[in-house]
Amino acid sequence: MKCFSVFESVRHLTEQYRSFIPSSYRLADPELRTQFEEHVNGTDVMVKGPYVTLAHDFSPERPLAKLLARRGAPGSRAIEL
Repeated sequence: MKCFSVFESVRHLTEQYRSFIPSSYRLADPELRTQFEEHVNGTDVMVKGPYVTLAHDFSPERPLAKLLARRGAPGSRAIEL
């Protein structure tokens, strides 16, 4: 069994992210595309934190099943399936 390695995980995620970025932003201009790909592949820091979110967590006193079960709520039939 192989031990979990934070460093290996970060390396893997960085590689995956580097391949995802150029595929998500397809630039029509070949010169700009080349510059963009060189920058993505040459930078050490892909994303910089800290990260702040304004998203609200679900209310702890109301489980997701109760929220979805409300009459007329989108996805309320998901519980039945």
